[in-house]
Amino acid sequence: MPQYCDLFVAPLLDVIVAWALYTVFTPVNRNRSLLAAWFRVVYAGMLMVAISHLVRALAVLEGPQSLAVSSPAQLNAQVLLELNTSEAIWSAGLVLFSFHLLLLGYLAYRQRTSQDIWGPSSSLPDSAI
Repeated sequence: MPQYCDLFVAPLLDVIVAWALYTVFTPVNRNRSLLAAWFRVVYAGMLMVAISHLVRALAVLEGPQSLAVSSPAQLNAQVLLELNTSEAIWSAGLVLFSFHLLLLGYLAYRQRTSQDIWGPSSSLPDSAI
């Protein structure tokens, strides 16, 4: 299944983004910045597991022995199990990602130089956006 390897790039990029955001917000509050980074890293791990279940569902359908060994009802049940497992893991990961975003919002609010980072758009009135 090498054609599905590119699906696993996004979680690896999430780890890089977690590290970058940690270094940006460490001057504001080191412990909360570290906590936000860990939430994102754990989310990335859960995303990898969820993606692996999607790939397994595809493998069940594309396998050469799939129809020879199992009935269509058994294949459907196995694929549905993999899809439901992936969705449950993905949903739990999104809860962790929301905590990451809440912490990032707090850190951005507390940062004195947020005007320099976010640019002049943060000083525009709401009616101008």
